[in-house]
Amino acid sequence: MRSIDEAIAELERELKVRKRCYPGWIKDGRLNEVDAEDRYDRLDTALTLLRQERQKKVLTLPPQGVLDSEQHGTEQDRAAQ
Repeated sequence: MRSIDEAIAELERELKVRKRCYPGWIKDGRLNEVDAEDRYDRLDTALTLLRQERQKKVLTLPPQGVLDSEQHGTEQDRAAQ
């Protein structure tokens, strides 16, 4: 399975492609404007949800070094021993 960062990058890339291609497809009759907006909005919503999920994970991670000090004690703990 891919990482959340890779999924976000792919959605960002795909949204750029669609923003560039959809106007021509609508003009050529290959896609109507309502469907184009709906498809774009669905991907944009997915991107927003993934970004929110990634932010939740970042906020719930302990600060760097906290796990190390819990497992091995702090410098003061080791000096006191």
